[in-house]
Amino acid sequence: GNGKSILWNAIRQESDIAEEFDVIQIDLLACNLDEIERILLRELEKLLEKHRIYPENSRYLKNQLGRIGVLERLEVLIDEMSFSDAFNALAKELDRLPKKVLVNFEDIDRIKNEEVVKKIFAIAEKLSSERFHVVFQYNRDLLPGSLREKDYLEKYVPYNVELTPISFSALVERFWTILEMKKTQLKT
Repeated sequence: GNGKSILWNAIRQESDIAEEFDVIQIDLLACNLDEIERILLRELEKLLEKHRIYPENSRYLKNQLGRIGVLERLEVLIDEMSFSDAFNALAKELDRLPKKVLVNFEDIDRIKNEEVVKKIFAIAEKLSSERFHVVFQYNRDLLPGSLREKDYLEKYVPYNVELTPISFSALVERFWTILEMKKTQLKT
């Protein structure tokens, strides 16, 4: 569509990014959105274990998320550790990683349930730190309901990059220049 995925793939292949960040890619169209917390926790746990860090709290969170329903999640606060405490502990475990973490949520604009998008924003905000960064790929015009409002988005997405359309002819000319080809080599 707009080139978001192409730009993201180019950015994540940059050597500076690879040196500084462990990148986690979450394709929201390819996962069960009712389990988005568990999916993110599973990916973070894999990353921690890759670096031989074995956090108890991510297991606690996954256990709680797996055995209780949405309304019952509030009762977890009565348990020995709240979700907030567990997420804070997980954030501290992430600080032990040798690299920063960069999570990309792809296609968040294609989720039509506003509450699901809000939940993803809230989870990302809870984990965000100097060592944990999040990229949301979206077209603002396609976000559901009130999420399109600038004031709301600024809370969760402080930096935006707007992609401008590029004409096909401009794209071809650019590649011709990069590849140092002569215009006479263009075949129709």
